[in-house]
Amino acid sequence: VTKQLESFDQGVEETNSAEVDLWQVFFANPREWWDKRRHKTNPKQPDFKHKDTGEALWLDSDTPAWVTRQLELLDQRNANKRGYHQEETGRSSRLADWI
Repeated sequence: VTKQLESFDQGVEETNSAEVDLWQVFFANPREWWDKRRHKTNPKQPDFKHKDTGEALWLDSDTPAWVTRQLELLDQRNANKRGYHQEETGRSSRLADWI
């Protein structure tokens, strides 16, 4: 039983490590990922999906706290960029969401 628990713990650690690594890849270049949070129709759909590789990330209760903080900062920065673009042009554009 102890070996089974050790094996299970190791599997959980490996999974968490792989997920943390993927979050780090996400934050290294978030423009390479689709942000699906606003358009999810099913909770099983990912929150973020890589545009080229199709890798996916979900936000859930197991998501590390640092990820949540970084996402808040990223969302704030993106909102500020959109607001600046709207002030400069007097209108909003979908392209502005990605610049």
